[in-house]
Amino acid sequence: MALVLKHCEKSRPDSQPDSGLLPIFDGRSIGVVLGVLAISSVAMAVFAAPSGKPEQANEQELYFDVDDLNRVKGAKPDSFVTPRATLEYFILSSRDGDFKRASQALNLNHISEEQRANSAPALAQKFFYVFSEKLHINVRDIPDRPDGELDPKGEQDQPGAEKPRRSIKIGAIGSELWDVEVRLERFKAPDTPPIWLFSPRTVENIERLYQAHGPGPLMRYLPTFAILGIVKNDPLWHWSILIVLAAFAAANGWIVQRLVGSLKRWRSSRRAVALGDAAAGPAAFLAAGIAFHVVTFRLLSLPGRITQNLYPIVGLWIVATATWLAVRAMRTMTDVSSHAYSGKIHLEEEGGARSRITRLSVVKHVLTFIVICIGLAFGFWQFNLFENLSLSLLASAGVASVILGVASREVLGNIMAGIQIALTQPASIGDSILFEGQWGSVEELTYTYITIRTWDARRIVVPLSYFISHPFENWSMKSAHTVQPIYLYVDYTIDVQTVRSKFHDLVNECKDWDGPADSVLDVTGVKEDTMELRALCSAKDPPTAWRLQCRLREELIAFIRDLEGGRFLPKHRLAWQPEGDRQAVAQQAPRAGKSDTKAGP
Repeated sequence: MALVLKHCEKSRPDSQPDSGLLPIFDGRSIGVVLGVLAISSVAMAVFAAPSGKPEQANEQELYFDVDDLNRVKGAKPDSFVTPRATLEYFILSSRDGDFKRASQALNLNHISEEQRANSAPALAQKFFYVFSEKLHINVRDIPDRPDGELDPKGEQDQPGAEKPRRSIKIGAIGSELWDVEVRLERFKAPDTPPIWLFSPRTVENIERLYQAHGPGPLMRYLPTFAILGIVKNDPLWHWSILIVLAAFAAANGWIVQRLVGSLKRWRSSRRAVALGDAAAGPAAFLAAGIAFHVVTFRLLSLPGRITQNLYPIVGLWIVATATWLAVRAMRTMTDVSSHAYSGKIHLEEEGGARSRITRLSVVKHVLTFIVICIGLAFGFWQFNLFENLSLSLLASAGVASVILGVASREVLGNIMAGIQIALTQPASIGDSILFEGQWGSVEELTYTYITIRTWDARRIVVPLSYFISHPFENWSMKSAHTVQPIYLYVDYTIDVQTVRSKFHDLVNECKDWDGPADSVLDVTGVKEDTMELRALCSAKDPPTAWRLQCRLREELIAFIRDLEGGRFLPKHRLAWQPEGDRQAVAQQAPRAGKSDTKAGP
């Protein structure tokens, strides 16, 4: 560029005044600049053209170069050409029991040639054991092309088409510290075609994986032919051993059921008897599941697809039976504790019993809900559903949140209302309440609804959120002592003192009366035709006060009815005038009207 500018300055006429950079862009300078740019473009294209050596480097990126490779003796030339061929060769050779031939699918370069003859078959056998137990692979999902490409048509221009690879991950197996990746990799030794083998990293971790997932301590006690049948993944041997183990687990569960059921023989208390009867069944199923899990997956550690599919099912069995046992034991213990106070909830001096029963009832239902939620969480974890659930919630977080909020609003509201009732105690089990004109006692309190047993043996079921948000009368909140009013409507001419004296005599004859010696009967209101009398009756608890109120009302009505032939009962009065008086009133009315008219303005 400096040369170009210098050339342009020499070619500028002397007579032309200096006007900045504008004189640079004349015809000759533009031609020179275009020529230089053209030469630069050609040079760049020449130097950027691919040569034979770089192309060879790109080809080498499709495999790993190694100086030496364990020789494949007795194997067909195409046994390791593709990843799928190598995997099939390893599986079929291992199932035939020929682990020496199966070891040819492993990259054993980290082992000296002197040790390969002895250690290679053992490594192949251990790897196949762990491979069969912990990996479930569909062979069709493994590429069957030498370049490791998944797309069988090789249309790499399509979106999402796989690219050629030299390393393929076919799974991962957990160990004590980290997950070990099982990989097939493509290797090439000098003067040999590229082949696919299990990676050196995978082979180096075989011993660690075998220590974590190898056969259990009881496996060595099995006959040799049984071990070979298990290692070869023979379904007959797998099912035979699993049936024997299931029978052993069932026997173990029966023994546990007998032991738990005999608690009533060891201790004669009501709690031990109830707990033994309630927990015997769930404990038997739980013990059978634990015994089967320990023997199958820990002491024997059987490999194979059948055992692998049984693992989450047995785990779900254990979680379900443990949840069942926890719920049954918890509910039994709370019910037995509540039973000790159930006979005292209607006694005046035992107001604390109703509070304890209410707390036990709410705690029982809330803990049941929590235990079931924990059991469901562990059940989902057995099938690895949390990952899928989290992905679904993240994919549709807004919709899922709205649906979950709407669906659980009533349930959560009732649960919170039940906890509020248990803490604040506005109503307890056994309390006598008046709710929306219905009188009865609180019979049951769950985590979603309350049951009110009315005086005529009806049950009113009310959601807790609705119950706690509406006013009600609690006649047993502080004390069971109750005062009930009796209203009577009589004629104005009655002698109130006579009725008061009769009421005083009646209450003194009643054993249920616990009020003051001087009974109360007052005039509390008047209407157009009647007078209202209110008498108060007192009793130790609401049911007794209710019965006393009904009996005293009946006796007072009978007394007023029989008093002087019933003349003091409510009556309607009509004004009557003689015929002559009515005519005189009719004649005076027009005169009064005329007088008023004349006196007007």
